[in-house]
Amino acid sequence: MTQLYTPTQGIEVIKYESFAQIDQTRLKATINSSFQSQGKELLPNYFGTTQPLGIYVVGDYIAGAITKDLEDTTVYLCKFFVHPEFEGKGIGKILLKHVLGDLGIEPNNNHGTAIILRTDPKNKKSNILYLNEFFNHFGGSYNVESSNGEHKWAVHQIGLEGEDLERKVKFVADLPITMVPVNGSQTITKAPELPQ
Repeated sequence: MTQLYTPTQGIEVIKYESFAQIDQTRLKATINSSFQSQGKELLPNYFGTTQPLGIYVVGDYIAGAITKDLEDTTVYLCKFFVHPEFEGKGIGKILLKHVLGDLGIEPNNNHGTAIILRTDPKNKKSNILYLNEFFNHFGGSYNVESSNGEHKWAVHQIGLEGEDLERKVKFVADLPITMVPVNGSQTITKAPELPQ
């Protein structure tokens, strides 16, 4: 089943429930293009090993997000990406509003749903989006290190507190990585057209 959102800006966001419903090649190309500036690419077996809660695709695969169930009523925002040719146009902000709205989260009221995500602290664009647009209004952000000391993360969340917050921040910091260093050179694929 898919759900279609058409915000006032005319950009369509379609939600899918399974990777079988999407064009995996195109989705992977957009994810890899989005992370190319960080020298990272998606794990080759990501689609086969990940059970999504929701896959959000903007327009003609110009941006997207992937959510997963973490536990209880907590959702993990596993992937959030915008093709580099469409950065700075407000698409990430629109997409994030849709993901939060689909989960029932609105400013100052999360309706019992929690969301958590992690980003590379060096990924300034993403961290600014999460901090300035949404998370600092009714959530929190934390700098953490994985328990083995190999990875540092900025963890952003909404709706968690107390021991549950502390436990889930540590849990998310230790989740397996899904983006790995690029082997060899990779070029950005040509972006699809922005919907009119």
